[in-house]
Amino acid sequence: MRQYVRRYIHSLYKEITDWLETSRERASYLVLYSIIYCEDYITQFLDNLLVCLYKVVLEKSSKLIIRNFEISLRFIGRYCMPTAYQTLIMSAIKNELASFYSYTQAGAVKSFGYLFEGSCELLDTTASMDKVQGVLQDFIFYSKTELVDQLDLELSTLMVETLQRVL
Repeated sequence: MRQYVRRYIHSLYKEITDWLETSRERASYLVLYSIIYCEDYITQFLDNLLVCLYKVVLEKSSKLIIRNFEISLRFIGRYCMPTAYQTLIMSAIKNELASFYSYTQAGAVKSFGYLFEGSCELLDTTASMDKVQGVLQDFIFYSKTELVDQLDLELSTLMVETLQRVL
């Protein structure tokens, strides 16, 4: 599977945002299964994949599609080290990464909750939180410095949902 994901992942980015719901549904399943089978190999494709997922995670069209992408984000958090997605998601929260899209910052805030939840799923209760401590500290710092000044009703709702997932 790892050999073949490189061949079709870029086409999946177009299918994820297609206007046909059946195409998006198939793409959501393919993204989910690709992440499950590739595990940490998917780290190579996170830069473009996360930007696509920022848009989809904010949509409210099909609950099945949204649920598949939320699970996909949790699996990315589970299989990839937080340092692999930390700079990408913090850049998007600061609105430096793909800032030409209106959904990047809001989608990154919502996606962070799922990524962080996935990163914490396999932590032992007695284990220290060293694995996720850096990404959580960065999120708190950028929330205070970047997001507080830009809060509107939509972004504050997403922030509350993300904080509930983190807790």
